[in-house]
Amino acid sequence: RRFAEPLSVALLDLDHFKRVNDTFGHDAGDQALITFSQLCQEFARKIDLVGRLGGEEFVMLLPRANKEPAFEILQRLRLKVMETRIASASGAPFGFTVSIGLASLRPHTRDLRELLRNADAALYKAKREGRNRVESWFE
Repeated sequence: RRFAEPLSVALLDLDHFKRVNDTFGHDAGDQALITFSQLCQEFARKIDLVGRLGGEEFVMLLPRANKEPAFEILQRLRLKVMETRIASASGAPFGFTVSIGLASLRPHTRDLRELLRNADAALYKAKREGRNRVESWFE
């Protein structure tokens, strides 16, 4: 805010992840998490930060990106995740999808906590609207 630069934050949640663990086993679930984190790093810019919040939930901090470029990055990531296949222990390939909530810093956004709350609300909208999508927080 001090330098008047854009900032976006995204919360990413693997869809129906318990089903992956239950169907293909925890090793396959672990491989899905590893693969997803690698894809996040692949699509992130050098200045972006990616972290795992816990379970199957991740966060991306996108400095110098307002809503439009951040949405574009996240949409490309979502499509790549949807195309990705992982071999299970039985050899059967499986895939997974991700729901993403995006919020961008606005002049009246108080702090990072509020920005994260907005991204969380957008994430839950993505889940309500059918999952495997990117939703933005609109103020």
